[in-house]
Amino acid sequence: TDEGKDSPGRPEQYRLDKKVAKAAISEPLERLPPGRSAVFFRMAPLDCDRLLLWRFFSQAGKVRRLKRFTDRTGRFRGMGICEYHTSREADEALRSLPGREEDPVLGEHASEIEMQPHR
Repeated sequence: TDEGKDSPGRPEQYRLDKKVAKAAISEPLERLPPGRSAVFFRMAPLDCDRLLLWRFFSQAGKVRRLKRFTDRTGRFRGMGICEYHTSREADEALRSLPGREEDPVLGEHASEIEMQPHR
């Protein structure tokens, strides 16, 4: 898979430096606590890897952690939690990311993603 590899075809502003890419690849083992700086998402494309989701959510602010929910076999279920550094960034994600028709990272699949505050 392309997990962890930065695609050279992506626009420069969505490429991640090595330190950020390393954080984007490792799945947090602990549960992410509810809070004003976290966003619950669902209906993400099932073939979406962590790095691509990290890039998508980074369009609204600096991502602290990203947790994808998986089934028993380890396959992504299309939902998870994105935690930002501030509540302002989470609010920006809720306002600007859902329903995008043309997204530079996920393309037309971005319009399918639903989000709500993680409470």
